[in-house]
Amino acid sequence: MTDSPQEEAFIQLDTILDDKDALLVTGVIGQEAISRPYVYTLSMVSKDFGIEPRQMLGSFAGFRIRRQSKKDAPKVFRGFCGFVSSFSGGELLAQRNEFRAYSMRLVPGFALLDQGTNFRIFQDKDVLQIIDAVLKDAVQDRFNNRSTLDFSIRVLSSEKYPVLQYCVQYNETDFNFVSRLMEQHGLHYFFEQTDAKQKLIIVDGPPYKLNENSPLSFVPSKNARGQVRSWTHSYDPQLRKWTFRDREYRRTPALSEESQTTIIPEVLSAQQGEHYEYPGGFATLTSHEQTTSYAKGLVRTRIEEEETRYETFSGTSSIVSFAAGMRTKIIKADEQPDAERIPIEEEKEYLLTTVSFTATEAAHTREKTGEILLRALKDAVTSGAEAVPGPLTDAAKANLPDVNKTINALPRLISLVGTFAGGFGGAAAATLAELLLPHLSGVPIIGPLLKKAPKPPPYTNTFTMSAILPGRQYRSPSVSRKPRVPGPQTATVFGTTDEDVSTDELGRIKVKFDWDRTKPGGPKPETNSCFLRVAQPWAGPKWGMQFLPRVGEEVLVDFIDGDPDRPLITGRVYSAAHMPPLDLPKFRLRSGIKTRSVPLKAGDKDKFHMMRFDDTAGKEQLLLRSQGRTDVTSFGTYYETVHSNLHSLIGGKNPDTGESGGSLFLTVGGEYDQHIMKDRYEGVDGKYQLSVKGDTVFDLQAKYDTIVGSGATLNAQTAVIEASQKITLKVGGSFVVLDPAGVFINGAMVQINSGGAPGSTSNADLTDPLDAGQADPGDPQDYIEKHPPWKGGGGGRRHHTAQAHHGLAVTANPDGTLQVGAGIKVAGDKAYQDTVVQQLALMNDTTTGRAMIDDYNSTGQTMTIRPLNPPPNPPNAFATPTNGTNATNGTGSDSTLDYNPNQWPNPVNAPNVPGDVILFHEMTHAQHNAHGTQDNTPRADNFDDNEEFNTIGPENAYRDERGVPRRADHHSL
Repeated sequence: MTDSPQEEAFIQLDTILDDKDALLVTGVIGQEAISRPYVYTLSMVSKDFGIEPRQMLGSFAGFRIRRQSKKDAPKVFRGFCGFVSSFSGGELLAQRNEFRAYSMRLVPGFALLDQGTNFRIFQDKDVLQIIDAVLKDAVQDRFNNRSTLDFSIRVLSSEKYPVLQYCVQYNETDFNFVSRLMEQHGLHYFFEQTDAKQKLIIVDGPPYKLNENSPLSFVPSKNARGQVRSWTHSYDPQLRKWTFRDREYRRTPALSEESQTTIIPEVLSAQQGEHYEYPGGFATLTSHEQTTSYAKGLVRTRIEEEETRYETFSGTSSIVSFAAGMRTKIIKADEQPDAERIPIEEEKEYLLTTVSFTATEAAHTREKTGEILLRALKDAVTSGAEAVPGPLTDAAKANLPDVNKTINALPRLISLVGTFAGGFGGAAAATLAELLLPHLSGVPIIGPLLKKAPKPPPYTNTFTMSAILPGRQYRSPSVSRKPRVPGPQTATVFGTTDEDVSTDELGRIKVKFDWDRTKPGGPKPETNSCFLRVAQPWAGPKWGMQFLPRVGEEVLVDFIDGDPDRPLITGRVYSAAHMPPLDLPKFRLRSGIKTRSVPLKAGDKDKFHMMRFDDTAGKEQLLLRSQGRTDVTSFGTYYETVHSNLHSLIGGKNPDTGESGGSLFLTVGGEYDQHIMKDRYEGVDGKYQLSVKGDTVFDLQAKYDTIVGSGATLNAQTAVIEASQKITLKVGGSFVVLDPAGVFINGAMVQINSGGAPGSTSNADLTDPLDAGQADPGDPQDYIEKHPPWKGGGGGRRHHTAQAHHGLAVTANPDGTLQVGAGIKVAGDKAYQDTVVQQLALMNDTTTGRAMIDDYNSTGQTMTIRPLNPPPNPPNAFATPTNGTNATNGTGSDSTLDYNPNQWPNPVNAPNVPGDVILFHEMTHAQHNAHGTQDNTPRADNFDDNEEFNTIGPENAYRDERGVPRRADHHSL
């Protein structure tokens, strides 16, 4: 004999109490299920009436149930353990009040994660990494790294889980968060345990541990031990199709859809049943390229969940080793008659998905078995209202009112029990079942237990199984609900760098939510938020509006469909730390936009752009301010209408560089029209230069006065001054007056062709105006970087010299010819000479013509220009060297140039060629003769010879200056 009552007990218990026999188990009701925390409700007795419940709550306890009930069987136990989640003391038992009844509920450490809620963000982790982090934190923070816990993860899968960009635990328990993640991704869990340690096993499929009693046979005998004693095969039609649709804004096209149909035969499934879900929850990956495969995996998991519920197996047994998460096999026993067989269920493997059991121990008190059972039942039911959800407790809750009525009738029920420990009498058991079963139909373990007669085993269970078939995967029911965010929240913008604006290519930013408890010195706050999209008033493909929140700003974050994993920044709000840009309420009628330059150096004043509206009646104002460069581009007509005055002030200092400005650059590509309806006042404090390439006409319809403080010159090819009444030239007392009556000359001395020193005009040096620089057109976006700004367009100032027109020095020779310079003579009558000299003067006003005339006059040779008689038909001109040999050998020769100016332009063959062009051509021949460079080498093209080729080149340069079309060759004019 032993002193310990538990030594020979069927159920043995270990607690934190010093006395190992302080609590003796009289009954256990247990519930186990895949992906549900187990619950063990223990009915106990103790001779100690004062066990303190507070001492027991949260403590660890373990118990053992003997696997064989025969007296001669080896003492082999199955261990169970858990944390005490409920403990209560009850009534006194037995005739002499030797014992007090106690009850206790044990749950795994994982179930305690259902206590308390949390907010936290996981970023760039896959689902297993997230679960691992949560469980490790739980072991460390909640259980102080107790060795009794083992939250190990075992995943046997050929697939890798994709990395989630953003996953939020929002106002939910660790238990719900981990459970819903597992359900979403097709993971499920169960427990392996002893009486001293528990291990959480998370898997996404087989292999499952084989039950040590496998294989088993179906033996319906009520006295059978170690076999399946009842068996039910059930079918429940399910949906044939699941479809997920979601928007992945990082992809084009953004919308995508994935569907999966079941492999269940159509005749056994719901007709045309489809579950369509949006959003599908698959647009959450760090790498959006994996979205399609991720979506296929999620929708396949849901259809596999449907298939799991389609076909179930259930039964009863007395196998103590049965545990949720194990597999077993049903076979035919050698001694089993064919009448007891179910052949179609044999030779298959099954996964135990739920196990509910009862165990009784009547050795410690004089209570009858019925009393023990009913007290255990009462303990299970009354504690079930608070238990972690499970198959038994859910049923208990639903039937609790009726069950309580039955329990209140305990004295009458107990009186029906006809025996002490050892079992129910047949009639008593039948009566008890008749009373209880109508109220306890939802509790699957009680009805079958009460029906057992005449000697029920101390342990019995009911179970459900799922067949393990090729191509079919077990998936737990999805019962955990994802929390919803009821409305917008505020958050603070954070950046990954020290920049004031931290964003990515989509204009997304990171924030720290107000509920984020990240502490200084810990992880950087930006790691607790992914990039969030920012709602803009307008968002098109490469067009729209862009205002990005800056670091430190308080923003308003809403959640699409209330999903905490789909945040969206919808606005910004002011606070005491971030006051509005305008002083309120003083300027409450003002609206607008004020930006801020970044980064600002220490000591910098506030720098900003601003657009402001003032709607104060009588003081309405639109204000535009640019802190730096302002660019305006109009690809169409630009209109500006001012109904009052227009003020343009150009000048001042740049506050950043200190440089002074004040220049105006204006380039007009077409006409410039300006109409001033009243007076015009214009003042220039410096130089005034005007270059006009075309004609200049002044229509002055009133008085015109010009006062020149220094010298004034006028240089033109021809100058005409005409007055209808009088012209006066006056210097001191000398003057010349021209009026209709005559010419009056008056001076101290009047000399004609007898001396005097005339003044002369000179060349004018001019600074060319700078063209305006082009405004940044906005496209390309880096236009300024590629086109550095300058003070004016064109790359800097240029200068040119305006050549003054000086008439040719013409004198009369004794032979009647006119001498033009040193080497040119003009013969013929007065009219011919006047025409040729005018053409030479016109030629002299061009750069090319003047260069040719000056060069010829420096050769020492003489060119005589004379009329060609009779005039040739068709018109022509000739330059003939006096000495043909010297004209080609470098010595040089005089030339005679025969030319009739009145034949040009010629309407037949040269309608657009003026006479001076023809004259320039022949004078160029004479220039070659004078230098002795005439080259008559023939050519194969239409220039005929090198002389014409060498002459037409300079001629075309002259034509360009005169605005005459170029010659193509010698045969064209």
